[in-house]
Amino acid sequence: MEIYLDNSATTKMDEEVLNTMIPYMVENYGNPSSAYKIGRQNRKKSKK
Repeated sequence: MEIYLDNSATTKMDEEVLNTMIPYMVENYGNPSSAYKIGRQNRKKSKK
């Protein structure tokens, strides 16, 4: 069993969260706070 004590630096991401976020990291990477189209689309999706 491995014990990881540096969660302040990084924390293992839950697999469900990772699978949900992959499209936003690869294809839909627009800043949701921005005014341009891909950002507005991401803002709408993040509020669901």
